[in-house]
Amino acid sequence: MRFATTSNERTPEELAARLFGTAPDDPATKRAANALVRANPVLKQLEELPPTVVAVPDVRGVEPAIAMPPLPAAAASLLLGAALEHVDDIASAAKELVGASLDDARAHKKELNAAEVKKRARADKRYAAWLRESEADVEGEVQELRALTREQKTAMTELAQDLEALLEVLGRSGET
Repeated sequence: MRFATTSNERTPEELAARLFGTAPDDPATKRAANALVRANPVLKQLEELPPTVVAVPDVRGVEPAIAMPPLPAAAASLLLGAALEHVDDIASAAKELVGASLDDARAHKKELNAAEVKKRARADKRYAAWLRESEADVEGEVQELRALTREQKTAMTELAQDLEALLEVLGRSGET
């Protein structure tokens, strides 16, 4: 069995024409569209679907016009393509998460610098030792988060490049 991925098609006939390289008014297009719907009933609502991996059955009198990968490659390519499409969303979510963590660390640092905390540390040596350790931990966390913020853009660019490379290795089979 062969597999392909839907893309921007609105009808099974459009999908069949792309997969089999037939003209819209060619009787083979209608046969191929009917065979696709029989093999994939979900295609009856094709225009409502996101990109989807579908089975491509044999159709008498017409051969596929494009390469069709095995199911694991088609599915992997579809997932990688979706991840690549949403790298900016991933970057925004990561930036927001790091920003919130940085805000929390700064708030904790501010709490440790409160007058009543400093006063207690002057009166209690064990508390003072705990406070110094806590301040060092929070400062380390702040420095880590700042570094992460600086590295984030590069990391997202590299993620996009890696996803592109993986899709190239798969032969861009998610676009079939």
